[in-house]
Amino acid sequence: MGANSAISAFGSSFTVRLERVSILGPGPITNGGGNFFVEGVFFQFANHAEVSGITVLGSGAGIVAANSDFLTITGNTLGRNGLGIEMIDVHSSTISGNDASGSSASGMDASERFVGSDPLGTVSHNIFNGNTLDGLLVGAFRGATIEHNVTNGNGLNGIVLGSTNDRSQ
Repeated sequence: MGANSAISAFGSSFTVRLERVSILGPGPITNGGGNFFVEGVFFQFANHAEVSGITVLGSGAGIVAANSDFLTITGNTLGRNGLGIEMIDVHSSTISGNDASGSSASGMDASERFVGSDPLGTVSHNIFNGNTLDGLLVGAFRGATIEHNVTNGNGLNGIVLGSTNDRSQ
């Protein structure tokens, strides 16, 4: 039987948050046999959290973070997932040195539901190759630093900044 997440860390609300959670590799999270994870690692309402040096293969999403600030997502390998990295309402964070390639959607997808929030942070030195849709999709990029990423052989675009609501495939 599968589980929602291989590793979950979440506070209970916008005012009650987890602080300084670290998930450090090396270590694989893989799907196979009776295991299927919707997310390899899931954070919600977490601040100053870190995910580094893990490998997530074959999940619905490799690493998902929502409503979290000051995250550090570095040196991870995320492949054959639905999404490599998904950031929803994540601010002031560093996403660097990851390889999010070969997913059935995007290597990384960052979105913002609240207008006027703090910037995403820095997305740098990542590899987004061979994803079915986009390599890097950042819907909320105001004030974000996006630099030195590699994108090759993605199905639609290497890097997309802005909304894709009216994009046809």
